[in-house]
Amino acid sequence: MTKIIKKTSIVLLTSLLVISNMVSRFESFANENNILEASTFTVKKQENPDCKPEKVTNLRITDKSTTCLKLEWDKVYGATGYNIYRTTLKNGIYLKVGQVCKDTTYFVDKDLDSGKNYFYKVKAYTKSRILIRNLRHREMFTI
Repeated sequence: MTKIIKKTSIVLLTSLLVISNMVSRFESFANENNILEASTFTVKKQENPDCKPEKVTNLRITDKSTTCLKLEWDKVYGATGYNIYRTTLKNGIYLKVGQVCKDTTYFVDKDLDSGKNYFYKVKAYTKSRILIRNLRHREMFTI
């Protein structure tokens, strides 16, 4: 019984050593031939505080009717879009009522109640950057 255990142990240890050696050789081969390159990338979202856009200026009403109005503002450099907020109270809580892309500097608010006061805020925003980092070569790409 002892001889069987010794032989089994020797076979298992030898197998482990062979497998370990094979894995090591495969990793070396893969590194030399860039085979594992695709699996070494990480992707993460990163806010870019340096690219925070300026405040929207010259907000104005350019057209209005009893149930509709058109807001316009000056284009903000670096903005990727604008969020439009509205409230019916002077110091009320502003709720988002719309969003437009960077090339649009107006918003039409429809289905308003005639005779009601509305207050608006328009905020420029930038989308966050996505960084792709190659762990093997320490390269960084920004999309």
